[in-house]
Amino acid sequence: MTPLEARSVLERLADRHRQRLAVAGTVAALAIGALAGPALGHALGASTAWQAVTGVFVLAVGLAGLVARLRLRPVDARAVARHLDQAEPRLQASTELLLAPAGEAGLLDRLQRERVAAAFSALDPALLLPRRGERSLWTVAAMSIVVAIPLLLLGPAPRLALAGTPVA
Repeated sequence: MTPLEARSVLERLADRHRQRLAVAGTVAALAIGALAGPALGHALGASTAWQAVTGVFVLAVGLAGLVARLRLRPVDARAVARHLDQAEPRLQASTELLLAPAGEAGLLDRLQRERVAAAFSALDPALLLPRRGERSLWTVAAMSIVVAIPLLLLGPAPRLALAGTPVA
């Protein structure tokens, strides 16, 4: 694999990682907004309208958090290269050399770049992307479902009456 091909692979990996984060984050936001928010309102004895309002509010907050996360820590080819430098010792912490323009590199940089390109092509593509953020979002989605189901099955909480007032 040439350094130019490796650069293209790094850019495709960054695109794939952004897409996977967006899907996982959207599912997590939907799980929280559509299930956990209304389930909490149901468990607290709120009306159906308030359950819907709670769900929409929680969904909006979740989606806003996802957008903020993707904007504050954008995933680009350099981020994937830094991840690979940390995760794969065979790349000799030089993966970012694959992203440098070919004409600007000196002789040693070009040799190192060729070595890194060869090591990069030998890696398993399935193991190249960072998974921590994506796993966290899927865990949030699963926990939202796990929390929501018992809340919905248990029914609303009994309303407590203040001392001296009749219970309806």
